[in-house]
Amino acid sequence: MRLKITILITKIILLAVAVLWFFQNPGTVVIEWQGFEVEVSLGIVLLGLLILFFLYGLISWLVGRMNHFLSWFYEGKEIRRRRDGRALLSEAFTAQALGCDNKAIELAEDAQKLLPLSGIPSLILYQVGQELNNDSLVNKSLKILNKYKELKPIATAYYLAKYCENENFKEAEKIIESLKKECPKSPWAWREIALYKYKVQDWQAAHESLHKAESLGGFQQDEFNRMASHIWYELSQQPSKDRLNALKLLEKSFEADETNVTAAVAYAEALKQEGDLIAATTVLKNAWAAKPDWPLAEMYAKILSKGTSDIERLKYIKEISETNSHHPTTILILAIGCLKAKVWGESSKYIQQLPDGVDKRILQAALVKSEKNDVDAATLLIKEVLGSLGYAQSASVI
Repeated sequence: MRLKITILITKIILLAVAVLWFFQNPGTVVIEWQGFEVEVSLGIVLLGLLILFFLYGLISWLVGRMNHFLSWFYEGKEIRRRRDGRALLSEAFTAQALGCDNKAIELAEDAQKLLPLSGIPSLILYQVGQELNNDSLVNKSLKILNKYKELKPIATAYYLAKYCENENFKEAEKIIESLKKECPKSPWAWREIALYKYKVQDWQAAHESLHKAESLGGFQQDEFNRMASHIWYELSQQPSKDRLNALKLLEKSFEADETNVTAAVAYAEALKQEGDLIAATTVLKNAWAAKPDWPLAEMYAKILSKGTSDIERLKYIKEISETNSHHPTTILILAIGCLKAKVWGESSKYIQQLPDGVDKRILQAALVKSEKNDVDAATLLIKEVLGSLGYAQSASVI
């Protein structure tokens, strides 16, 4: 501030000195133009020039201030427009969360008018359209979402799912190829490619794209492990795989996800064929610790049992059940194993240990049917319980 004042005072002093000097040393200026001759005092000329410079500066300042005012006015108008648009967006999200879908659509469309360069209003319309099964609204919003790089994955995932559902694999493959070219290092792009290949059971391509997506951060570790385990299992079942390669793939599958019961059973079966019964039973016990299930007990009994009696099978079911013995599925398997072996009292004891989520009345009815040697009726009742719990029903233990 002091520097500015000093400079201003200096300019005023210099101007005063210059004016004083010209008045002490007067002179004249002669101007000739098209035959006219004008003689003017030098002081008057300088005064005129000063006035012109002053007017020029004043006009420039006024123009600058006017531009600043107009800029402030339009910028303020833009800020108000954006503020109102964001407020409408917040209301639209609130309406959607509370289930007021029609109001959410109205608010989102109003927000779109105030925020023409934003894709967020269309995202709300897309979500509401899916909730209402309104294909027209969904397609309208997807066209807008597809214009935004950040929101394009939503549209891409939707179109891929639709093409798969309609078995329009030609169009789906076009999207896949475009993703590879346009987004070679995008985690979401490779994620969509992997999910598509997984869905259409192109296992080799799914394997490659899954690992590519995982390296870019496109999958959480648990999700990656589940998918990788399934893919390795499917690859091991291909006719082109020899016995050793298939065994290695099954090992990878089981190590990736020990809850993959199908892979665990296949791996144990393969180890049994190699003559490694200890490794086979160890795999089944580890799988049981992760997730008890019927096929594991069935395979365990198959590997160790020398006979086919239900009593002998029950012995090995109890043996593998020592791991994770308090799990509801373990108790259920033991109950039904005892029921099939006609160890009625022990079966009833296990049924009483089951948690409240299991319908014990049906199992008690199955027990009664089994006691009367009505095995078919008992089995149907047992499967009814299994269906309600979502457990596998394919094992011959049942």
